[in-house]
Amino acid sequence: MIQSNEPKMREAPDARVYLGQRDLEILDTLVRRVKVLSVAQVARTWWPEAAGASAARKRIRQLARARFVRVVRILAGEERIFTNALARWTPGQEVPDFTRVVSHTARRWESPTRSVVCVVATTLAAARFGSTFRTPRLSEGTHDLHVAQLYLRLLRATQWGSQHWEGEACSAAKALPGQKVPDALLRLPGQPMAIEVVGESYSVDKLRELHEFCASRGLPYELW
Repeated sequence: MIQSNEPKMREAPDARVYLGQRDLEILDTLVRRVKVLSVAQVARTWWPEAAGASAARKRIRQLARARFVRVVRILAGEERIFTNALARWTPGQEVPDFTRVVSHTARRWESPTRSVVCVVATTLAAARFGSTFRTPRLSEGTHDLHVAQLYLRLLRATQWGSQHWEGEACSAAKALPGQKVPDALLRLPGQPMAIEVVGESYSVDKLRELHEFCASRGLPYELW
């Protein structure tokens, strides 16, 4: 379930909000990189100091009043901290054991869902970056928050900039109708790589379809 706390449309945006570098990074993340961020993810990434959670909530409220973000509640399972990919594949290697991957992920998502306060982009934010965005689906909250977690973790742990991560919305805009696209593409110099977070409803057949998509393009991938 997604419940929106978006301001009434008859209210004018707050033009007094100045977008600093931190704001621009958050909006870029929501428009171009991932579909949704939890408030907790925003706080620990951009306000890691002791009083960061309160400062993050305050700034998000200001951005929401200015209509750059919407504050929503999403039903999602417990956030699992990813440390290693479940499988990796490059052209010429054997196909991963998708049965093993699906068996592992079925256990991973067994925790009950809870209401999580999150933020998503708006059309105003997308226009600011000349891009598009995709609102998370009701059934994909847990998956989408873990895609966000993976992006934020890789961003902190590596030297490459955020521009190397192309989110699903950007890839889908370039795809043919009905074409499967991965959760993200890492456009690293010389060797792009597909990234897929294996969600609760993923089947072996769905992973085979992803493999066929990547194999037909000579595209390495990682399953998380």
